[in-house]
Amino acid sequence: PPDAIYTFKHALVRDAAYQSLLKSRRQQLHCRIATVLRERFPDRAEAEPEVLAHHATEGGLLDDAVTYWHKAGLRANYRSANAEAIAHLSRGLDLLATLPETAARDNREIDLQLALGIPQVAAKGHGSAEAMAAYTRAQELCNRHGGQTSRLFPALRGLWTCNRARGQMHPARDLADQLVAIARRSRNQSLLLEAHHTQWTTQYCLGEWQSVCEHTARGLALYRREHFSHAFIYGGHDPAVCATAHEGVSLWMLGFPDRALARAEEAVTLARKLAHPPSIMHALWYAIILHCFRRDADAAREKIEAVLQMAHDWNPRWIPYATLQMAYISARESEQQARASMTAIQEALAAHLSNDVEVTGFHVCLFASVCGLASEAEAGLSALDPTIAEVATTGARLWESELHRIAGNLLLSSATLDLEPSEAHYLRAIEVAREQHAASLDLRASTSLARLWAHRGDRRQAYDLLAPVYAWFTEGFDTRDLVDASEILDQLQ
Repeated sequence: PPDAIYTFKHALVRDAAYQSLLKSRRQQLHCRIATVLRERFPDRAEAEPEVLAHHATEGGLLDDAVTYWHKAGLRANYRSANAEAIAHLSRGLDLLATLPETAARDNREIDLQLALGIPQVAAKGHGSAEAMAAYTRAQELCNRHGGQTSRLFPALRGLWTCNRARGQMHPARDLADQLVAIARRSRNQSLLLEAHHTQWTTQYCLGEWQSVCEHTARGLALYRREHFSHAFIYGGHDPAVCATAHEGVSLWMLGFPDRALARAEEAVTLARKLAHPPSIMHALWYAIILHCFRRDADAAREKIEAVLQMAHDWNPRWIPYATLQMAYISARESEQQARASMTAIQEALAAHLSNDVEVTGFHVCLFASVCGLASEAEAGLSALDPTIAEVATTGARLWESELHRIAGNLLLSSATLDLEPSEAHYLRAIEVAREQHAASLDLRASTSLARLWAHRGDRRQAYDLLAPVYAWFTEGFDTRDLVDASEILDQLQ
């Protein structure tokens, strides 16, 4: 004494001693511990609020306990410790439910629900029922008490996240517009940045690639280093990383493959500089999409391996996604490997229950492409048909052109002499690409249709279709799509 530390030789001895105390005595001791920690060890209380929360809970200091469970949840959020954050914040909500119903109590619940939405999104998906429930409850309480901007904005932002992920683009677009209106009325630049964040992601899912770049430019102009804090208030990742990553894919769609690659790498570099796992994973995801579109297997494999490593170390939910993407890359080695990849992709799709329309559509494109390599056209078409049908329902058109182009390829490879179904899909793919000003998708679909027309004997028509599309490009001439188009044009001359 006074520096002696006492320990129990076995947990059962500790438990027996604890249970031998009267409940009132236990509460007294917990209250004393909580008081001593708060008053004499403020550094520890700040670093380990969950310890204080536990003693306040057991001591019956419920008001204090809710405060400390909230702090513990926020600290876990900052460490990307999703399971801990969910547990701490849920404990706080359970205790809060036992307190009298007042406006102050409701305001505390709003803060807890908003904090809970972040780890629910990270752990269970952007469109998960758990995240939707947290944000819906927060919005209900905000509306009950006059809709304070500081709380209503993140609640609506969370609901936008869930609707966008579920492919409910009409309510998502309405919510994004509401957020812009709220931000402009408030004249708050941080809120305006986040409103543009919702807009560029909404426009991405709608396939409005020019609009994506307009909103990312506005968002990046508003971004400051302190806005990294948005990752812990809103979508779970840094807004500048998100803007740069989305801009990368959008630039490829618009026909700028080299500029797109540069932006994708910038997003990954920025995310790693922030050392924030969800932001790094976010940047890697969009870089993988870009590398797959550029048909750069080596670059895609490198990023997929990085995702796998992070998934094992941080968030296993990403393992099926990375496994699926790796199977797609490996499928190009041989038809036998393509068949093995089909099985691996089907298992990966079954292993995760993503309801994110953006993620699902991309993976359907990959799976259907592998089916073509494996000479299993029917399996690919079975996956494509319902996904194409959903586009009209959801309004999520980002993969629409590719879905039709791949369907055309699969129909062409099947044992039929009728070219008209393939031709119809290629024409629709071109139509969608041109509506979206997606020059790269236009080139892909036009290349496929030119090849079909040339095979049918319409060489002049094929050349007249493809030549002006190819001539539009000013960069990326070493990419596979432009090389293919050039070779076909040489053959048609």
